[in-house]
Order: sequence, then structure tokens, then C-alpha cells
Amino acid sequence: MARTLDQFIAFTTDTVGIERILRLVQALAQVFATCALPFELLLTAIAAHTGRKASPELTLAILIAVKQRFNLARRFFRVFRFVESFRAAQKLYARASSTVGQQKQKDSSTGNTNNIGADVWLDIFGHTFNGMYLLLEATTIIDVLDIDGLSVWDAPTRATISVEAQRFWLFALVCGMLSGLWKMFCIMAYAPVPQQQAITNNKSGADEKKEKEGEQDPAALLKEEQARLRQGVQDREAHRSEERARIYKLGRGAVANAFDIAIPGAVVGWLDLSEGAVGSAMVVSTVLTGLAVWERCGEKA
Repeated sequence: MARTLDQFIAFTTDTVGIERILRLVQALAQVFATCALPFELLLTAIAAHTGRKASPELTLAILIAVKQRFNLARRFFRVFRFVESFRAAQKLYARASSTVGQQKQKDSSTGNTNNIGADVWLDIFGHTFNGMYLLLEATTIIDVLDIDGLSVWDAPTRATISVEAQRFWLFALVCGMLSGLWKMFCIMAYAPVPQQQAITNNKSGADEKKEKEGEQDPAALLKEEQARLRQGVQDREAHRSEERARIYKLGRGAVANAFDIAIPGAVVGWLDLSEGAVGSAMVVSTVLTGLAVWERCGEKA
């Protein structure tokens, strides 16, 4: 219980965790405001709690205002996130180029060539596109404050910038989803074989030592063999558990990106989705990405 409380405190004081909470409230407000059944259920709940019939018009106006206010609040958390995204892309490219260069020097005698992997390129492009999205969005932060006489762009220009920002976000999400799927495929298809040979070699070395010393004890050898087999089984299980955890996290991220694609896809007009469908997709992606933050906070707690 105490550990869960510490994890909750870490989550609710983490900037990303707070942003996820605000995003969930925004998404739920959008779902309640645009879907008939949730909206009616909300009106019924309000009437049961207050003892009087709720006004549909007033409730709808409140939900729309909540969605807009929470969306604005979230934007302040990512005003300078574009610097982080561009830096991540630059570091990925520099590290990949350095690794490939060193490998080429080693393989120059054999004539083998090594290039940057597809998943690395997808991550580089994903961070770059995300940086462009955040940069364009940051340029309109003054305008969305909706203060009379205070603006950077005129209304048509701001609308164009917002749409283009969403387009870059869409590209970033597609790259992130494809990168996650490719990494999952590589883990499942090219998983290393458990190092049984190392166990055999250790066994042979121990046997040779025993033979040299003339201390061949069948009971002792049997115990050593059983210990080696148990250790081998434990190592394989640990390796498989680690792979399953990696695949789960990559799959969760890919699914979250797939659901998030609905948001910019609808804005740029590439996906014909209702506001309710977009809000529902936003709820799912927020929960999935929030779980990753929750787990990270649990490790720190």
C-alpha cells in the first residue's frame, strides 16, 4: 500500500504524468460532449446527484469549455519540447553513424557493408517530425490565449500552421508505430539462441579438471550437472521474460500511436471520423501511454 501511494505521488507530481491526467479529462469531456449515450448518462447522473433536471445546453457548453481549457493547459507543458525532440533525433543519428563507421573499419578487410537499421531511421524521422509539430504548435501559443490585441498570426495563418503541425504529428506517429512493429518483429524473428554451448564448455572444463586431479566422484558430478541444468533453465526463462516484457512495451506503444493517428488524421482531413470516435481513440491512447509513465514512476518510487 505504501509503495502504491509513493508511486501515485510520483505520478501526480511528474510533468508527463500530470499532462496525461489532463489529457484524459480532455478526452472524456470530448466523448461526453459528442456521443449521445454518454451525454445522456451524464445528464442522468447530474439529475440524480442534484435532485433536479440538468440543462442539456448548459452541460454541453461546460463540457466544451472543459475540453478547450484542459487542451490549453496541456500545451504549456510542451512549449519547449521541440528542443528535446530535435536533440533526440540528432543523438540517434550521431550514435548510429559512429557505430556504422566503426563497424565498417572492422569489416573493411572482408568487404562487408553495414548501414543504419530501418528502426533507427524510423526513430530519427519520428523525433524530427515530432519536433516540427511541437515547434509549429509553440509558435501559436500566444494566439490561443485568446487575449484581445495580443496575437502573433492572423486567424487564417494560425489555422494553416495548426493544420500543418498536425500533419507533422501524423508523420511522427506513423514512424513511431512502424518502428515499434519492426522492433517487435526483429525480437521475435532474430531472438538469440540460449547459450547452451557456454554451459557445455563449462561442464567440459570442470570434467577435465576432475580427470586431471583424479577426483571423479559420481555423486558430486551428478549434483554439479543438476545445478548447471537448473541454472541454464533459469537463464532461459529470464531471457524469455525479458523478451516478453520488451515485446509488450513495444506493442503497447505501437497500439497507442495507432489510436493517436485518429486525432491528426481527422484534423488534416485524411480520416473521416466523428468527434466522438476521435475522443474515444484519445481515451485509449492516453490510458496506454499513461501506463508507461505509471510504470516508470513505480521504478523510481
